[in-house]
Amino acid sequence: MNGSIPRHAGRGRLGIRGGREDRGWKHAGIRVANLDERGATLPADENERLLVPLSGSFRVAHDDTVTVLEGRASVFDGPTDVLYLRAGSRAFVRGPGRLAVAEAPAVPRFPSRRIARDEVPVELRGAGGHPAGP
Repeated sequence: MNGSIPRHAGRGRLGIRGGREDRGWKHAGIRVANLDERGATLPADENERLLVPLSGSFRVAHDDTVTVLEGRASVFDGPTDVLYLRAGSRAFVRGPGRLAVAEAPAVPRFPSRRIARDEVPVELRGAGGHPAGP
């Protein structure tokens, strides 16, 4: 995909639609895009964003720097690097894979920050131990 990460579904371009304007949401949204090496742009706007590689790794040019997100083969392969992108930031994302972009309007603005996979907490789910469980 070349261009911008779309806000509306397009065949082969966007797997999930959920931007704020798509459903009348006021506080949050999510978009998922299949990207390639040609890259895609996230325009500067009032939203803070969290870029989460679902599969693949990405290079993100933003705020006069480039951040490398070491990804994973799939969502079942453990944690991944993520990027908190401050509101007002324009970003260009490049790399083959599937990327989730969660967004919400933000005031005040905090600095963009890469969160490494080893900083991401991992919780065990569905392992039993609940009083009503086996």
